[in-house]
Amino acid sequence: MHLAHNPGTVIALIRNWIEHLAVASSKECTRRTMDDQLSLLDKELKAEFKDVFTDHLPHIRNLPMDVVHQIELTSNEEISTGRGYACPKKYLTPWKTLIEEHLAAGRIRPSNSPYALPSFVIPKADPAAAPQWVVNF
Repeated sequence: MHLAHNPGTVIALIRNWIEHLAVASSKECTRRTMDDQLSLLDKELKAEFKDVFTDHLPHIRNLPMDVVHQIELTSNEEISTGRGYACPKKYLTPWKTLIEEHLAAGRIRPSNSPYALPSFVIPKADPAAAPQWVVNF
């Protein structure tokens, strides 16, 4: 049967399409509303904890010194020689910038130690923002 000859089928198809568009529009509005709420919450939290969420890394001498941490090795004879994580080329420059910032802030220093921790970067939703540096302890 051809659709033009059955108005009920055409009307049903149009109704289904309208309902589909309404649901899709509702989901998009909900997603946008959630994005707006998360963005607002992000701004509120960053304002409330502005001493933690700074735009730059403070130098190590400006940080509290009462925190002590030591990594105890189970065996001094075993050295892990596993490969680090691969990094996509597009993140190499931001990663290098992060490392240079941490070097300048005194958080890390050059080393010839045979020990290393694998690390990687996680891009943020905002392409202009620096990626998050993660060290896998």
